[in-house]
Order: sequence, then structure tokens, then C-alpha cells
Amino acid sequence: MEDANQLLARLAVRAVLERYFSCVDRQDWEGLGACFAADATAVYNSAGPQHLTGRDAIVAKVQVVKRFNSTHHVFANTDIVLARDDAKAQTQAIAYLLIGPAESGRVLVRGLRYDDELSRTDGLWRIRRRTHMPLWQYEAKALPPGY
Repeated sequence: MEDANQLLARLAVRAVLERYFSCVDRQDWEGLGACFAADATAVYNSAGPQHLTGRDAIVAKVQVVKRFNSTHHVFANTDIVLARDDAKAQTQAIAYLLIGPAESGRVLVRGLRYDDELSRTDGLWRIRRRTHMPLWQYEAKALPPGY
């Protein structure tokens, strides 16, 4: 059974992972950058692996979502393993990406997995290594909001 400090650490790690998705969808690039260590590394596996080094390079890569009219990332589940001031997390997510207007566009739906290593420095958890792996996807016709 975990003690209170371990539970708080687990919640703090989860909060960073959730904030990442929220920042992507709001296009809050400063907030997104704060989720990563300054010297973080990442591999994004869309259309082949792209290796990135540094917070700024990672934020620039994620800004590819600007091409969509809207995005919505759903944090599905995560498995977090703590080791003092380090953590490993594997997170499943679903991304909904609107291509074109909501009334007549298309929605790209993607199943994703994120393998992360995080560290706590000065009391703050940040992602220091990330591997982004698309697992499946499909595209569907968008419908106007409402029912």
C-alpha cells in the first residue's frame, strides 16, 4: 500500500500528463513547454520517427496541431511506476482532430500511446523522455455540433 507521499507524487505525475493534453487542445505553448524538462528528448512516430532534443523543439513539433480546426485529446488510462524522484508512465489516449469546418469536414480519430520518463526537480515533475506511438486511426465525416 502506498503512503501519502507516494499518492501525492502519483497525482502530481498524472497532473503533468493531463496538463500536456489540455495545453495541446488550448494551444497553450508556454504551458505545454512547462510540462517538459529543458533538456527533454522525444520521439514522435507519425510518418516515421522524428527524434527531438530540447523543450523548444518538442513544443515546435506539437504545434503541428495548428493545422486542424479543433483538437480534443482524451486521457484514457495511465500506469505510473514511481522511484523516488523519478517515474515511468505509459499512457493511452484518443485524439480527435477536426479537418475543415465542423459542418462539412472530416474527423481524424487516433489511438495513441505515450511512454514517458519523468523527474522531480525543485518539487516539480516534468517529462524528460517521451515516445509517442500512434496505434490505430480512422477518419469519419464531421457532423454539425448539437443534436
